[in-house]
Amino acid sequence: MKIESHPDTKAGQDRLRKLIADTVDDVWELYRRDDLKADCIDYGYRYYNWVYGIGHTRQYHILAGIIAFLSEKCTDAMSEADLDAMAKGENK
Repeated sequence: MKIESHPDTKAGQDRLRKLIADTVDDVWELYRRDDLKADCIDYGYRYYNWVYGIGHTRQYHILAGIIAFLSEKCTDAMSEADLDAMAKGENK
């Protein structure tokens, strides 16, 4: 998806925020975590403006912001390898 260049105006920024919110809605899987979804939308908006600035908006730019948000949130998550190592440690 390619959206025409959006000017640095309130209307342009509002269109960008809506596009980000719609994209997050399309891919969001944590159905009981609307609080995180709102955080993701805000993060995606800040991320887009920080990384890409004003220019052509492409959906993959927005998806990159979603991935960056989730990656940041998952840095302390437990992997299967972590859980296996913990289980082996308990069995000793």
